[in-house]
Amino acid sequence: MILEISPYIFIFFGTKVQILHKTIFIIAMYGIQKIIVHLVNKNKTMAKQGFYHLFFIFGLFFLLSSCEDDDNNTSLNSEEWTTYTTTNGLISNEIHSIAIDSNQVVWFGTEYGVSAFDGITWTPYTMAQGLAYHNVNAIVVDSDNNKWFGTGDGLSRFDGSNWKTYNTVDGLIDNYINCLSFDNFGNLWIGTPHGLSKFDGLHFTNIVKQADTTLVNNKVLSIAVDNNNIKWIGTEYGTSFYDDVHWISYIHQNPLENYILSLAIDVNNNPWFGTLNGVNKCDINVWTNYNYENGLSENHVYALTFDKKGYIWMGTLLGLTRFDGINFKVYTRKEGLAENWITAIATDKNDDLWIGTASGGVSKLHFK
Repeated sequence: MILEISPYIFIFFGTKVQILHKTIFIIAMYGIQKIIVHLVNKNKTMAKQGFYHLFFIFGLFFLLSSCEDDDNNTSLNSEEWTTYTTTNGLISNEIHSIAIDSNQVVWFGTEYGVSAFDGITWTPYTMAQGLAYHNVNAIVVDSDNNKWFGTGDGLSRFDGSNWKTYNTVDGLIDNYINCLSFDNFGNLWIGTPHGLSKFDGLHFTNIVKQADTTLVNNKVLSIAVDNNNIKWIGTEYGTSFYDDVHWISYIHQNPLENYILSLAIDVNNNPWFGTLNGVNKCDINVWTNYNYENGLSENHVYALTFDKKGYIWMGTLLGLTRFDGINFKVYTRKEGLAENWITAIATDKNDDLWIGTASGGVSKLHFK
């Protein structure tokens, strides 16, 4: 009885084509068993019919295998890769940040300034135009389509014509900026190596670690704001939750998971954290870790974003990984990436993916 039941358990796992393969395999094994029985009983007519059925089954198997190969080729052909470097007009191949404004202009923060790309023309911006400093670690766009740049020496705002720079003289907690995020009321949250600043357009409010009552650590690396206006703040030693009243700190037993390189919020309002040990998802205080052993390309996750399908895209040291909630798919230079070390990811209105690399420029992934 066990031998008859057990095959029917495993056929329900896998892709549709894999399930069909398994089903055909079971039918074939059953047919072989019947042929042997007929031969033993010297029933040559039934055995001959069994052989015909078996040939039909194997023919069907190879036909399905061919179809599966065609499906895989179709999937590969539906992905179109384009690489942009300094040869095309990018100001630098060392990409730190990417943002897309309301006009679908893509803005790239690099080691040596900013590049804006409208799909045709590349426009460079440097300290000569008014940028606070040459290395641009973070970019965000506000509701009025103003661009904000977090640099190694201050915060810059660009309205399309004029530049304005803010620094510690104006009240910023530190001139070196790691990350930026707007909350639901238009306040700008600024993460630095020495704490957090909130800017309401007029004044800065600064927040630093005070025992266990505020930030878990002053070295702020990433920020994301969820639909409830909760600020999730990733540091070098844990995560802070702030709802404008209460602070909650989260520290994992694995120290590699406390180094929060990147943050993103999914369609269900769950925060995802890119760490040195893969990605952590927090779902109502239930934490789930996904890492290399689950299918991630590598465990150092520098960039996170979600597409319109709700898939999460993760940029690591060794390539790009897509996770649909069940399956992982890895993209590397072999598939079309400009370079495997991913530093920034953004999606545009067409759900095309813009991928910044450490020294290879930018890759655009378009799905036909």
